Amino acid sequence: KPLIDSFIQAVRNVPGTGKVGAIGFCWGGRYAILAAHGEVDAAYACHPSLVAVPGDFDPVSKPLSLAVGEKDSLLDKDSVGKIQDLMAKKTDVPHELRIYDDQVHGFALRSDWSSEKDKKAMDDAEKQGIEFFNKFLA
Repeated sequence: KPLIDSFIQAVRNVPGTGKVGAIGFCWGGRYAILAAHGEVDAAYACHPSLVAVPGDFDPVSKPLSLAVGEKDSLLDKDSVGKIQDLMAKKTDVPHELRIYDDQVHGFALRSDWSSEKDKKAMDDAEKQGIEFFNKFLA
């Protein structure tokens, strides 16, 4: 995390830099969530793994978008429910959590391109992130 934080600070120091966002997949998703504690202006995490609930989510103070698969082996339904409940209490922090039907861990990057359902989930996850960043970083 110190390396990531120092990188974010270096980006902020680049002349002309406006808002800064973070996106992470799997293990990197957790670090995008951690960056939403205040280091970035908005964060998007796809199928985050190794998250601590509530520890990683209590300090979230910046807009956060999450994309999770319904069948994610690294983020079970109980944990997703706890995250939803915790974030719902943060009425001052814009957030969203979208659950993708029948999708497994890694779906946003590694799904079956020959499956229309999987391809749609990948495309929708991409669109989710773009729309979220357009709203909070533009």
